[in-house]
Amino acid sequence: MSEATDWIDRLRSTTTRVAALDALWDLRDLAYDRPQAWHGFVAEVFFQVLAEQVDEASDAIDWGAFTSLLAAALTAAVEPSRPNTS
Repeated sequence: MSEATDWIDRLRSTTTRVAALDALWDLRDLAYDRPQAWHGFVAEVFFQVLAEQVDEASDAIDWGAFTSLLAAALTAAVEPSRPNTS
């Protein structure tokens, strides 16, 4: 996943909504154009690491916004018959 890691580092360095959105679209394009870059990406590992990061995160985060955003993305991803194509 080293190619994906490079793009993830770009996401990590963003400080604005627009920059984060651009980085996320670039990650999406990478997944579409070069799916082999995501070899080894496993949902179980993703959720494990996400839970660990949340466990260590600051209380200053807007957790309501975070969980709503994450739940919306996950819902759209697991219900492909209802894609969000806005």
